[in-house]
Amino acid sequence: MRAKTVRRRIVATLAATMLSGAAVVNAQTPPESPAPAQRIAPPPAPAAPKPAIVPLKVQVTITRLQKEVVTARNPFILWVNANDDRRSTRVSLGSSVPVSDGAKINYQSVGTQINCNADSTPDGRFRLDLTVNDSSVVPGKDGALPSIQSLTSNNILLVREGQTAEFLSTTDKVTGEVTKIDVIVTTLK
Repeated sequence: MRAKTVRRRIVATLAATMLSGAAVVNAQTPPESPAPAQRIAPPPAPAAPKPAIVPLKVQVTITRLQKEVVTARNPFILWVNANDDRRSTRVSLGSSVPVSDGAKINYQSVGTQINCNADSTPDGRFRLDLTVNDSSVVPGKDGALPSIQSLTSNNILLVREGQTAEFLSTTDKVTGEVTKIDVIVTTLK
């Protein structure tokens, strides 16, 4: 019996030694780092609802002044659909005038072309992308041939309904004539 008891003690001691040795080994070896977390892209944000189409009346007025006296005022009224990606509103008004180069007569277009796109903004304003091309015949002095004066401007305006915005004010270097372009927007109910 005694041999069995001794064996049991030896087995228990060996088991305890092996277990404590394994604990020491485990304590000395750093634990394995977990696998790096895979980055998962966040789900795409839901698309913002497309703003409703808002019908607008856009009035573009081209005013010409000579020495602070109004010589011409031409209003143009355009119906523009804000938030409509399909098209812009265009107006073209003009004529062809004969221009001589001394040897022959050519015709050149003069008049006004306006192109307008509009979008509404979250704060209640309208973003107008406006292009104005305007040309006119300037009579020659003392028998000189007439010349053609032209103006082209493109700008983006942020305006509120009913607000008048001065789109452009410029002075012609040759004639001293001042050209002003004003814009006013009204929503249509």
